[in-house]
Amino acid sequence: MGEKGVITRLLAAKYGGVLTFAARGGKSSAPGQPDIKQLRELYNYHKQGKDTKLFGIIGNPVSHSRSPLIHNTAFQHIGFDGVYVPLLVDDLARFLEAFDARHDFVGFSVTIPHKEAALKLASEVDPVAKQIGAVNTLIRGADGTFKGFNTDWLAAISAIERKMASRTGVDTSASSSPLQGKKVVIIGAGGAARALAFGAASKGAEVVIANRNRERADQLAHMSTNHSGGSRSGGAEVGIATRNRERGGALVASWVTLASEVDPVAKQIGAVNTLICGAGGTFKGFNTDWLAAISAIEKMMVSRTEDESPVPASVVAKFGLVFDAVYTPLWTRLLLDAKDAGVDTVDGLQMFVGQAVEQFDHFTGGAAAPVELMENVVMPGARSKL
Repeated sequence: MGEKGVITRLLAAKYGGVLTFAARGGKSSAPGQPDIKQLRELYNYHKQGKDTKLFGIIGNPVSHSRSPLIHNTAFQHIGFDGVYVPLLVDDLARFLEAFDARHDFVGFSVTIPHKEAALKLASEVDPVAKQIGAVNTLIRGADGTFKGFNTDWLAAISAIERKMASRTGVDTSASSSPLQGKKVVIIGAGGAARALAFGAASKGAEVVIANRNRERADQLAHMSTNHSGGSRSGGAEVGIATRNRERGGALVASWVTLASEVDPVAKQIGAVNTLICGAGGTFKGFNTDWLAAISAIEKMMVSRTEDESPVPASVVAKFGLVFDAVYTPLWTRLLLDAKDAGVDTVDGLQMFVGQAVEQFDHFTGGAAAPVELMENVVMPGARSKL
């Protein structure tokens, strides 16, 4: 059966199955086999029926995801007749064609590596998601087509703002953001990086993009240029920076430069207030201002271990705040290095919960999300190493 076939076990009752297979005590007899406790409690097996709405997390890999836990717990709490399952998908277009409206899937979360493909496959795309260039939520309409949304950007940026506000005393509910006028380095150029670059710029930050693949970084900077003049979010004009000397979009720093010592980074970025330490002092003669390092290297979401980091510890120590979109493991090497250096950190679990809350609104048609429950169900165990 394997991981791709696990939904035949999880959803047997939904389709009128008389029985299904499950493991006892967590000891499965075949790959992808759920245990009895999961089947009964997490996937609400005995209450599934023909009218049960189906949702899922589309990705590859996907077995690490806590999305089934957070959404199924919330569905059951409000009495919503829905089940949310993991979906290991290689080809998004073929999957959506195969699982059409007849199968009762009405909404999907989309994770690596399908966020940009989801944008292309959606018949209608929310304006913000279109500007970002990535979709992490698909909602099926009455005509069977999908509308795409992006719930990543606001979740991540809000978490970063809260951390900055706790240190600086800036009111996050005020018209200006703690990110206003600050320089933000985005590490990566995939779907999450696009969302974070958009979000940081919409709050008035100057964005620097660093990626192993320079072409991808240039493409993101080019996208920034194309959208720098007319998009709006919450009534405020947005665009991803305006100071790139070559293209008028986001600045692009080479991966080699970012991974080196601080002085070359300052020359590459070409600004005075380039780096910041937590206390707001100086490093190697540079004036410092808030600089947030945001890691959005989604391909490393699962494979990265706590001993691997996209940035050397000596460079991490120069930043004022470090955010990592990864939440498995929660305490990545990047965040541990930042913590050891006394740098403020924001972990990926805060982004995960925030984006799930907004997805819940889309999935349920506007039902109030049990936010505290959603936070508590995933956060305590994940933060046990703190």
